[in-house]
Amino acid sequence: MNQVEEIIVEYPADDELEGNVVFAWRLPGELADDIQLLQGYKFITNYFEAEFTWSKESLSARVKSKFLELKEPSVQIIFENVETDRMDDVVQEVETWLNNIVTGGPDKLNLRRIQTLLTRWGQEFRI
Repeated sequence: MNQVEEIIVEYPADDELEGNVVFAWRLPGELADDIQLLQGYKFITNYFEAEFTWSKESLSARVKSKFLELKEPSVQIIFENVETDRMDDVVQEVETWLNNIVTGGPDKLNLRRIQTLLTRWGQEFRI
């Protein structure tokens, strides 16, 4: 399914100056059957989190990812505590970032950041 759907859900909160922006994608197949693919997705989401958390002008207090391993597995990228007047900026920045990667290929990736993440993963998993 290559369909893009945008859903805006507004609900009251204690502090309506900030909110969350969530991006979600359905993934092919069952991830439990392909551990290497699952680890690849986890690495990509860690890279994505780092790109948006470690940037000079962060749009969010925290960026995290979550995998939902259901009949149709999916991944969510969650931008937390985004100022409500900057939520559209988050959507625009993510779309621009993804388009740059898709059209520019590997040259648009931050290789230094990838190296840092691989080093951390190696220490974490004792590779």
